[in-house]
This record gives sequence, C-alpha cells and structure tokens, in this order.
Amino acid sequence: MLRDELISRLKDLDEEASLLFPNAERIRIIIVGGGALVLMAYLNRSTHDIDVISVSHRIQDLMGKYDMNSDVMTYQNSFPYNYED
Repeated sequence: MLRDELISRLKDLDEEASLLFPNAERIRIIIVGGGALVLMAYLNRSTHDIDVISVSHRIQDLMGKYDMNSDVMTYQNSFPYNYED
C-alpha cells in the first residue's frame, strides 16, 4: 500500500466503525512501523499492512479486513510506558 491507499483504507475503517458504533466516543489507533512512516511521508515506498500498538477493542474484529496488525510487541518495547502523555 502506498500513502494514498493507506489513507483511503483508514478512512474506510473510520466510516465502517462510525456506522457500527454511532454513539461511541472517538476511536483511537496508534500506527507504527512502515505504515506510519509512509503516512508521514518519510518513506516513499509501499507497505503490506498497518502495524498498530494501540487500538480500541471495539474495532479489533475489523482489523483483518483493513490489513491491520497488532502483533507488534517489538514496537511496544521501544516506547516509554507513558508515551501517550
């Protein structure tokens, strides 16, 4: 996936999640790895999936449909325990 396809895929996920959970609070996803670098335009290449270290439990069933991967413990060990602060 190149940058435009990543953005399109994330928009599609957002739209589907808003239809499934219309009254839910905003869903957060923290993207890491090649996908994050492609989205920030630091890399000009494609990636096979979207690596996430944090995702709302509500959308975990949708992750496979959008090529999202949360099995990225290597990245989790690279962040401080309070990285969200």
